[in-house]
This record gives sequence, C-alpha cells and structure tokens, in this order.
Amino acid sequence: MSVIKVDNIRIASESVSRPATGVAAAWVNFDGTGTVAIRDSVNVSSITDSGTGNYAPNYASNMSNGDYSVSGAIPYAAWEGTDKVVYYNDSETSSKMRIQTLNPFSNYYDVSSVFGIAHGELA
Repeated sequence: MSVIKVDNIRIASESVSRPATGVAAAWVNFDGTGTVAIRDSVNVSSITDSGTGNYAPNYASNMSNGDYSVSGAIPYAAWEGTDKVVYYNDSETSSKMRIQTLNPFSNYYDVSSVFGIAHGELA
C-alpha cells in the first residue's frame, strides 16, 4: 500500500488549502471564562465574546456559505452540578460559527473548556 505525505490539502472546488492534520474545515479549543482565549485551533483567527456563555469563533478563511455542519463539546466535569450543555444556534455565517453554553433552563454559563468543529467547504 502506498502512502501520500502532504503538509496541506485543498479540495478541487476550494480556493484555500488547509493543513492535512486539520481534517475539519475549522476547529477550536478555547477557554470561555474571563478573557476568552484560544488554546489551539485550525482556521479560527479569533473569538468574539458576546456575553456570558455566548461565543462566536471567527474563521481565518471563510466557508463558502452558511450551510455547513457544526458540532462541539465541553468536558464532562463542566456538567457536574450545573447541567451545562453546548448549543449551536442557526446563525452560522460564512465567516463564523456560534457557540452557546447553557443549562436546560436557558441560563447561560461561561465554561473553561469549549470545543467547536465545523465541517464544510471553504470559499
């Protein structure tokens, strides 16, 4: 079996390449408490903190449109005693995803570890 080794990949229909290690079009691991800080990411340039438990990771290279898949998580420990959940609303745009952390009663909380992933086509 042959192996192809590359540093970057680009899908034929895209105009931007991405690191081969970042299979997703974008992903981010960040601290959502105090001053929001990115720990590590691929194709995320910054995060807009829109208030308690309300974040908008901004893409370095835009998606081709807003019709892409977003998923994410917070560590199990963040759930203990607070029933926190991660929620993605329907306001993704080609330049950012939206992440919200809240409990079942719609109370927003800042969480120390938040993870977001976007799969879709880059512009």
